[in-house]
Amino acid sequence: MLEKMEQSDGIILATPNYAFQLSARMKNFFDRLAYIDHRPKFFGKTCTAIVTQGIGRGGDILKYLYFTGENLGFHVSKGCCINTLEPMTELQQKKLIQKVKKASARFYKELLRPTPPPSFFRLMMFWMTRPLIKSAGEKYRDYHYYREKGWFEADYYYATSLGLPKRLAGYLFDFIGRQLVGNSVTMLLPLTH
Repeated sequence: MLEKMEQSDGIILATPNYAFQLSARMKNFFDRLAYIDHRPKFFGKTCTAIVTQGIGRGGDILKYLYFTGENLGFHVSKGCCINTLEPMTELQQKKLIQKVKKASARFYKELLRPTPPPSFFRLMMFWMTRPLIKSAGEKYRDYHYYREKGWFEADYYYATSLGLPKRLAGYLFDFIGRQLVGNSVTMLLPLTH
C-alpha cells in the first residue's frame, strides 16, 4: 500500500463512520504509518477524504483524516461527509451525488496545483521537532533520516521560499525547540521509537 501511495499523484481516504469514529481497519493503517508523522514523505501529493454515515458526527472524522494527511506530508483538499442511510429518496440521492461531484472537482483542482508553502503551524512543527530529533543522536532512525534529507539545515521539508515573517517565526520556533531540549530530552523518546 505504501508503494502505491508513493507512486500516486494523490489519494482518497475513505471510511464509514463506525460509532462516531473511523473504521478500525483505517485506524490500524494509520497506526502502522505513525513513523511517517515525524518523517513525512508525501510532499507534492494531494489527499482528500470521504466519510459515509447513517447518523452524524462525520465532520469530526473528516478533520482527523485531514490532519493525518497533512502529518504524512500531503496537501489536503476538502472532501465530503455523506449520509447513506437507506431507504433514500430521489432528492437525497441527488444531494449525495452533488456532494461527491463537488469534492471530486476540488480534489482534481488541487492535484494540478503546485505544492503550497507551509502554514505557520506546519513550519512550527518542523522547526520545533528538529532540535528534539537532533538531540536524540545517532541511535534513532529519525536522526539518520533527517540527516540524509538535509533537514537539520533546511528551511523546511521541501524546497520552498519563506518570506521574512515565516523565516523569523522559524528562528523563534527553533529557539523554543532548543529550549525544550535543554529542559527535558526525555520528551523526545516517545517521538523516535
